Amino acid sequence: MTAAMVQGVQSQNVGTSIKHFVANNQETNRNFVDTIVSERALREIYLEGFRIAVEEAEPWTVMSSYNKLNGIYTSESHDLLTKILREDWGFHGFVMTDWGGGSDPVAQMKAGNDLLMPGNSRQTEAIIAAVNEGQLDEGVLNKNVARILHILFKSPRYRQYPYSNQPDLEAHAAIARQAGAEGMVLLKNSPGVLPFGEGIKKVAAFGNTSYEIVTGGTGSGDVNEAYSVSLIEGLETAGYSVSGSLRDMYTDYIKEEREKQAAGTERRSWFRGRLPIAEMDVKSGLVDKAAAEADIALITIGRNSGEGSDRKDEAGDFYLTEQEKPLIRTVCKAFQDKGKNTVVVLNIGGVIETAGWVRILS
Repeated sequence: MTAAMVQGVQSQNVGTSIKHFVANNQETNRNFVDTIVSERALREIYLEGFRIAVEEAEPWTVMSSYNKLNGIYTSESHDLLTKILREDWGFHGFVMTDWGGGSDPVAQMKAGNDLLMPGNSRQTEAIIAAVNEGQLDEGVLNKNVARILHILFKSPRYRQYPYSNQPDLEAHAAIARQAGAEGMVLLKNSPGVLPFGEGIKKVAAFGNTSYEIVTGGTGSGDVNEAYSVSLIEGLETAGYSVSGSLRDMYTDYIKEEREKQAAGTERRSWFRGRLPIAEMDVKSGLVDKAAAEADIALITIGRNSGEGSDRKDEAGDFYLTEQEKPLIRTVCKAFQDKGKNTVVVLNIGGVIETAGWVRILS
């Protein structure tokens, strides 16, 4: 998959950077963790995907990982970056660090980690001092610089590509819309509830993320969207009617909870993303009223995940919360009693447990 993606991108004369090289198996303490791997497991499992990508697609750059590998930071490992990557596999591009990766800039130069990102004066001073003191051969730096220049000379900018800085945003949005639709996974559709039939006109939408959709992950997985379309907005655009009383309740609830967060100590961080809001306590009377008025129920369960931390085997992440369980149970029962169906949408950035839902609904 990596080789195919690299070939596709670079067919347009745009370089790629494959990462994180290598054995970056966890996000927790990723800047310090020491991944212990046997030589055989390293070669047959962890390096193999990179080998295929390098040999078959020739990516322009490789990014070294934060972690240590058998006691040595990957960005400081000559065996990894020079012997394996370049001598064994024939890599001709340059290697860059992940942002702030490693601890010894001189060791990184010697290892073949050509570019330190984002770079700082301390690293510059250490490298210059090492050259002046005879601890770092200038020939090593010449190789580092030459590899970077080799790639820069291939770049569209160097070749005077007439860029406009005015991309066709509408065309790009259409592609993103298509990719989003094609990327959806239908877990279960019994008894053929989807797509909505002719008799479905009014939808009762439950769940915070029916109204405040999660558009992307955390850290580098974040999406800087110009706008987003909530599920209820999408339904209305498609010609369906959405329960107004439910929308008003959820809109007010989400606004109040966001204001509480803003007034407290909790803040959105780049790695944590937008903090989740506990599901609203939907009373059975309200659900019964919605079941009588609407043709079908929609429940959206939302999760976010991404860079900077690992998923948790706990409620609110892999498992449902104590608010989500009764929400699903109450809505499904009320609509089932009326001979109507309930659709559950998972607006999530990773896997979530669903097998146990049978117990929730029983």
